[in-house]
Amino acid sequence: MRKIILLLSLCFVLSGCLRYGEYSFKFDYNSGKVEKTYHDFRSQKGFDEKEYSIERDWAMLKEATGEEFGDEFDPDVIKPIKAELFQEDEALSGRTTFEVQLPKAFPSKTAILEKLHEEGEEKFEFKILSGEIFLFTQNRNIRSTNGKVIKTAKNNIVVWPGDQIMFEFTVDSDNGGGKSLLPFYLEEKKQKEKKE
Repeated sequence: MRKIILLLSLCFVLSGCLRYGEYSFKFDYNSGKVEKTYHDFRSQKGFDEKEYSIERDWAMLKEATGEEFGDEFDPDVIKPIKAELFQEDEALSGRTTFEVQLPKAFPSKTAILEKLHEEGEEKFEFKILSGEIFLFTQNRNIRSTNGKVIKTAKNNIVVWPGDQIMFEFTVDSDNGGGKSLLPFYLEEKKQKEKKE
């Protein structure tokens, strides 16, 4: 997961390469199960067009969901379960699944949520205020959530009660167009099926 986050962050800074349209998050405090979903991966030319290659972006995305998945966390605290790429309608999406081993060992629910979002583009700010849990998304559009949405001039905020068990939200990301990586995924899937 860290590799995906760092890869996407680096691409945004250097050349734009890999992008996704939406980010979804689900966390069950009782079970510790965490799901992060990146909807509609795309490859886009950046400022350094000499370095751009959609094939290279595809290879980088596959590598990011490979063997190094989850190495940013101590597995005794947050255990990596699965990283996968999948077809979602006419788009290529990715999902990472983790398990927080002892959620109640964290000082607060916001500490867990912050830990799970401490790097990369989806670095959000979580606060506990007057017994409620706040997610500050800056100006990113909130597509869906199981919390209450508050919009201000500079922020879109989600609020959950302090005793919330399930945390869910989906926010927009700056996809910015580009070329879908779905054809590469489908071709590789087809080749694997031929070998079986």
